[in-house]
Amino acid sequence: MEEKLKGLIEELVRIPGPSGYEEQVAAYMKEKFEPLADETYLDKSGNCIAKFNGTSGRTIAVLGHMDEVFFVVEMVKDGLVYLKIGCALDPDIMDSVPVHVMTQDGRLVPGVIGSSTVHLKEWENKGDLFVDVGGELDGILPGDPVIFAPNLFWMNEHIVASKALDDRHSCAILIQLAERFAAERPRDTVYLIGTRMEEVRMWGGASYIGKTIDADFYIAIDTNYGYAPTLPISKSWKIGDGPVIRRWERCRPAYTLCFSSRKLTTALGKAGDELKLPYGYDIADTFTDSSGVYTERPDAEVCAINVARRYSHSPHEVVDIRDVAGCRDIVYTAIQKYI
Repeated sequence: MEEKLKGLIEELVRIPGPSGYEEQVAAYMKEKFEPLADETYLDKSGNCIAKFNGTSGRTIAVLGHMDEVFFVVEMVKDGLVYLKIGCALDPDIMDSVPVHVMTQDGRLVPGVIGSSTVHLKEWENKGDLFVDVGGELDGILPGDPVIFAPNLFWMNEHIVASKALDDRHSCAILIQLAERFAAERPRDTVYLIGTRMEEVRMWGGASYIGKTIDADFYIAIDTNYGYAPTLPISKSWKIGDGPVIRRWERCRPAYTLCFSSRKLTTALGKAGDELKLPYGYDIADTFTDSSGVYTERPDAEVCAINVARRYSHSPHEVVDIRDVAGCRDIVYTAIQKYI
């Protein structure tokens, strides 16, 4: 089932791409786009763009972010690499997590985030986050990004656990949308865009796209909170119950906001109904690329459609591949028939 989609996700999550350093992910996507699109390019900020020319006079942009969550090297001292958290990460779940330090010369230095031992817990001094790289410190400098090491595995034929599923699943969707638009041309001009820096408020990604690509409609594909017993049901969505169409979002700390387009949310819902796929609606106190665009283009029609994932911004996010496939199919059908 969906073997090609699974393969794309498996390849994408292995590629290092913390916020600000998405070049390898962009290169992978560009290579996939080039045989399919009328035009493929990296813009001046580094976003990866595939363009399909339509004849209607309207333009639709679909966005999915390429970056993943990260730490930053703060200092190298006494044989260890000390970290600062670079975006929304919980330090309480990081003990003994395998990571890679990305050096300036392109090397990936493997290491493990330090922890104490249960046998000496009463003397534990939690202190600062640090990485044990086995003494391999050459070339590691303050400012180098640190990401979770590749770790994907399938729990069953549908459920996958991995770092960076937020938001590499959307990159896989964009590639498969490109394949479909190459086979069945869209009537509208369509941009498929792998964006940068979503995890750090979208300055080089969606906000830049809002300034540089004058589309009539923008659809962001991202993730939302998958239900687990640790979360309130009102703020999460059960994985396996289909994608979630977002009707409003706001993040006060990031000063972002998106009033979702009723035309787009209606079109996505009609597509889900036609395909007889499960889907839902939500609002959220967070942001996606839709907020980044909306900040720059409040005159445009903007919304997000998200796939639920458990354990967000952790070493093992969990997603149902059926939700990813459903999101892809709903977006494609909405563009071809309902927008």
